[in-house]
Amino acid sequence: MPVAYNAANEVAVSRFMRGELSFLGISALVEAVMARMPRVNVVSLDDVLQTDAQARRIAAEAAAR
Repeated sequence: MPVAYNAANEVAVSRFMRGELSFLGISALVEAVMARMPRVNVVSLDDVLQTDAQARRIAAEAAAR
């Protein structure tokens, strides 16, 4: 699921750049998001946007822990 992976990575790198996450925390956060993401068959732009939003929401929750 490239959409979810990309969204999680963007959130993780952004937090790293702000000093809120260690360098090694980037991959840990992305991995945590990918483990929680349900498998989705992305066939439309709506699917892309919903998957992106869900991954970002999960990333924010995981980073807050």
